[in-house]
Amino acid sequence: MKDADAPLQVHVYEDAASLARIEPAWRELICSAGHSEPFMRPEWIRSWWNAFGKAGHLRLVTVWQGERLVGILPLMLNRVRRYGIPLRRLGAPANVHSPRVDCMVSPDVTGVIDAIWRHVAGMEGQWDIFELPRLLSDSPVIRSLSARAETDGFRFGLWQAESSPFINTATEWNRYLSGRSRNFRKELRRKTRQLSQTGRIALEVVVDPVAVPEALETGFEIEADGWKGRAGSAMKSNDDVRRFYHELAGRMAHSGLLRLHFLELDGERIAFDLSIEFGGRLYSLKSGFRDGLSASSPGLVLLGLMLEHYMATELEEIDLLGEQDEFKQRWTSNARSHHWFVCFAPTPRASAVHRIKFGLIPRIKKLGKRLKAVGHTAS
Repeated sequence: MKDADAPLQVHVYEDAASLARIEPAWRELICSAGHSEPFMRPEWIRSWWNAFGKAGHLRLVTVWQGERLVGILPLMLNRVRRYGIPLRRLGAPANVHSPRVDCMVSPDVTGVIDAIWRHVAGMEGQWDIFELPRLLSDSPVIRSLSARAETDGFRFGLWQAESSPFINTATEWNRYLSGRSRNFRKELRRKTRQLSQTGRIALEVVVDPVAVPEALETGFEIEADGWKGRAGSAMKSNDDVRRFYHELAGRMAHSGLLRLHFLELDGERIAFDLSIEFGGRLYSLKSGFRDGLSASSPGLVLLGLMLEHYMATELEEIDLLGEQDEFKQRWTSNARSHHWFVCFAPTPRASAVHRIKFGLIPRIKKLGKRLKAVGHTAS
């Protein structure tokens, strides 16, 4: 029987070694699916699991058509608390270091997400909540899972998450700058000139896997030198976080996808950015700068040099990821929205969390907005 005529079969891998065993088929699926984001690649999932997976049980859900892998959704079982209520969670292996998740499906095969949902629903006795955090709001996975959960009588909800800014790089540097505010252009020129007056500035891009370990250690030190180090949120401040980015950088470098950017001042690295380039986009994961040079805004200057560099290439976009903070909003008004998909099993604990998350909290927020509006009217 040809693969195209074979029925879909779901197989779930529960051991971490399977992540490496099925990597060749996984990579073939990436190519056939045209998946343009790095967060579902085996390099990412393997690195995440090695660093953070010890508190959970792997459930790598795969769908096969004959010998061909046509769908994959990495999941894990773990215990969590939501609003103080202990729950059994089935969900994506993700945390604050996971910008977004997705389900990878071959576009020429129908019924893949149906097959995955049937397996998840069949595990109902093992979980109270099934959740996929930070899915792109226009992801077909949201529509498909919502429809199937509703058909099968499961309570579910979509929780709006942060929007992530991105910069279109398919343009010329000067044309891009002309579209930013006059004050922003003036500040960028002033900070660049300020640094240039103290020495020669240059952009360094490290891609060679042999050079990555030493360069990454410098990046760790630069990030820890600033406010992230003082706050304890720098990559080197936590052993698990350090391991994740160390393994991720090594694997992505060997796949030719890692980009370590440094702003050099007279040959000394004073600011850095850790990015992955994949599918015509650059994904900026981490950045930092020497605290002693904060008055010269080396992070601002570095991003400017990166944009000028990539706008002269075929790169289509730089995804800044994370939230739309003030710094990022100065560079772009474009952003992608995200939602959490959360499904609830018919258990008392899950029902309580559903009532809080999708009943009580929205009503409290709505009441807060009304009270705020009344206050403005009264004043």
